Amino acid sequence: MRTSEAIQQFIAARMSAGAAGNTIAAYRYDLDLLARATGDRSVAEITPGDISAFLTAASAPATRKRRLTSIRALFRWSLAEGHVQTDPSAAFTQVRFEQPPLVHLSEDEEIALVFASANDAAWSELAIHLMLHYGLTRNDLLLLRPGDIRETAEGTAIQIVDDARPLSPVNRTLSVSPYLLDLYSAYRERVPASERIFTIGPPAINGMVDRVRRRAGIPHKISPRTLRDTCTINLAINGLGATEILAYLGMVDESRNRQTMQRLIDRYVLFQESPSRAN
Repeated sequence: MRTSEAIQQFIAARMSAGAAGNTIAAYRYDLDLLARATGDRSVAEITPGDISAFLTAASAPATRKRRLTSIRALFRWSLAEGHVQTDPSAAFTQVRFEQPPLVHLSEDEEIALVFASANDAAWSELAIHLMLHYGLTRNDLLLLRPGDIRETAEGTAIQIVDDARPLSPVNRTLSVSPYLLDLYSAYRERVPASERIFTIGPPAINGMVDRVRRRAGIPHKISPRTLRDTCTINLAINGLGATEILAYLGMVDESRNRQTMQRLIDRYVLFQESPSRAN
């Protein structure tokens, strides 16, 4: 069986098993590259040397790590299905790389950032609150439509729906403070009606965060990811575990999400206990 055919059957099997859309996309991307790199010969003819060359061709450690994960999954499936007699990826140790330093805003920095955002663009204060206090990502902000922040029978809620995947479990609903609805209503009164709440692009959000950071007198660089991480860490500081944090963020309580949250919490604990922090 050619590698490309094995990949197609593997992807179909993973989709039938309910794998997340982003996982399927990563498998497809990495494994199609593997098929091209090895000349799309029989999957049983791929050797550890082929895999080594393929991994080495990736310059970033994170890319090598993801590629190896995809390759291992393909060959575990191929072995179980009888398409190969041995697993050429079995001898490879998972690529590990050092996590970047955890950037977490202090309480004073959070307050300064919120105050500074009120004196920036019309949309800045609302966006800062959504990222810092409710863990929205940059992409989440760009998905929001008028009506997605609304009053419900249970209280104020935010609904985030990816237009490309309207039935995806990635879509979620968050319960938020009534103050957020007041902030949103005031914002809507100051801007023209449009299909999206934030009629901007990703670079504008990055630029706004950096601009507000400088207005707030925060000396170190931060990003939209910093605000989401700060939200998560604050929840952990207040005693919430990974499962409870997922519920607060409106995310699906599944193993991968719990592991991601727990890793972030663990990084924060290690950061707090590091010798440089103690000094």
